[in-house]
Amino acid sequence: MTEVRKGQPLAAPKDYAEELGWVRQRTAESIVFTGYFRAPALRYRGWILQEQSGKFNFFIHRPPIELIRDTDSAGCFHPKNDGWWLITFKPDAQPADIASGIAAIQKVLRKAFEVRLARRTPQ
Repeated sequence: MTEVRKGQPLAAPKDYAEELGWVRQRTAESIVFTGYFRAPALRYRGWILQEQSGKFNFFIHRPPIELIRDTDSAGCFHPKNDGWWLITFKPDAQPADIASGIAAIQKVLRKAFEVRLARRTPQ
């Protein structure tokens, strides 16, 4: 006998990128994700290109580069066009997936604001 359950069906679990509202669009050559990188009380538009080879290219629009320059990750941000910046990763810190790349970038943003706050706080 088959058991019948009442109520809403269980939703598929979301991954970290989906929980943050990132949207996936498949093209003929790649997959493009659009969403926002988040920092304390702020968010920065972003997009991620996942090539057919599996390589990820992360982009952020108008990041707080003056603050990021005070972190160890400053060399990972490269200006492109119209306020967009390409974000690269150190060879030993390549993201395994979209979620880990987003988390790493958000960690850099948090660190940039923490460094700024530490400099403003009287010792």
